[in-house]
Amino acid sequence: SPIINEVLSSIIFETRNIITKVKINKRKLIISEEFLFLEGGICFHLILSLLFIVFKVSFDLFKFYPKFIIINMMQHDLDSRRINLSNK
Repeated sequence: SPIINEVLSSIIFETRNIITKVKINKRKLIISEEFLFLEGGICFHLILSLLFIVFKVSFDLFKFYPKFIIINMMQHDLDSRRINLSNK
């Protein structure tokens, strides 16, 4: 629906603005002070955009990491079985 699209596009726009001002430092989001004092409904935008960033980041991570982790676990399983077999 057009309303949802508008909300999403404004969130994405705000998020792009925020990402330029937010530094990801040791996995903590550090928001520059000037940014906190921007005018007009900043809290609402901040909360929405941070949620969006977190969602986006975790979504990107989950897209790539599970395969990597699962492959590693399978490899680990195989290795431990080999070790068990060679010990018997």
